[in-house]
Amino acid sequence: MNITSVLHASLFFLPFFGALALLALAARYTVYRRPPSSLDDVALFVRQVDVLELAALLDPLVPLTLRESLSDEAYRRELDTHIRLVREYLDRVNHNVRVIQNWVAGEYAHMQGKNPEDYNPQERLVVEALQMATELRAYAIAARAKLWIWGALRIDRWPAQLLPRIPNLRVLHGVEVLPSYRRLTEITRALSRSRGPGHKELFEAL
Repeated sequence: MNITSVLHASLFFLPFFGALALLALAARYTVYRRPPSSLDDVALFVRQVDVLELAALLDPLVPLTLRESLSDEAYRRELDTHIRLVREYLDRVNHNVRVIQNWVAGEYAHMQGKNPEDYNPQERLVVEALQMATELRAYAIAARAKLWIWGALRIDRWPAQLLPRIPNLRVLHGVEVLPSYRRLTEITRALSRSRGPGHKELFEAL
């Protein structure tokens, strides 16, 4: 193989090597990024979630009211917007749950080897928070799958009886998202108070 052939082959593969380099760089700053693991990290990384607004979006009466007050075409457009809003809120909830889970998992690691009967009140809250976060992560997987299907298929062509029922997202696989998330944020606030004053941003965001 002469030098010209080698040069042509190198130029042919150059874009592929460039793409691999970009993927490696993206992985370095996303997949392998250090997860939030301290209370300061939680306060820094949590996103604003208005649980009352999420509850309103999941209210069973809302679809009934919209269906009665809008034409079929307008209702389907509103339903599509509704789904997008719910997806945004649940993405924020899942993000916060993941951040809190990383933190309490680190707290739980310090309790390894200790008899559960000897846990103090704060340690019992850590265990409860870890369990609650795990359940909410499982909920998030199921909710994301439903929302992806609803977003991928064209609602304007669905038969009326098959249109998505957003209030059904309130409970998936036995996990009630609203009370479970409220309880997780209450535990997070309680644990942060036990570490001293501060973290005002955390209280406001959660």
